[in-house]
Amino acid sequence: MTAKLDRRRLVKVLGMLGSRHDGEALNAARTAHAMLAQSKTRWEDLLGVRPGEEPEPLPQDDDGPAKPKGKFGDPDYPDMLKAVLKSKGLDAKSRKRFEEMSDRLRRGLSLSLDDKLLVRWLYHTSNGKN
Repeated sequence: MTAKLDRRRLVKVLGMLGSRHDGEALNAARTAHAMLAQSKTRWEDLLGVRPGEEPEPLPQDDDGPAKPKGKFGDPDYPDMLKAVLKSKGLDAKSRKRFEEMSDRLRRGLSLSLDDKLLVRWLYHTSNGKN
């Protein structure tokens, strides 16, 4: 017997795809896929796209990709590090650590999760955005 697709639940599950937590986003994707499989519905049917039909392209801004807005619309880490390094309240040891982080980013390397969290936290507290 085929289960009816609960579209309200599907909308909630799809909303969790944007979670900052990778496990939660992955679980949402798998749950959405399972919901469609149980109802014997295909994504094409759900979205109204016929085989061989090209979906309408998304409108493009001339300014490049849109900057995220809202609570997590932070600048990139190099820009946040510049702002943190301008702070006069940093001690020498902390300043050296942030300069090393900045150097890592210039060389194309990435920051650890702990470093990213620290930079974001200091950026918001030093700029009064917290």
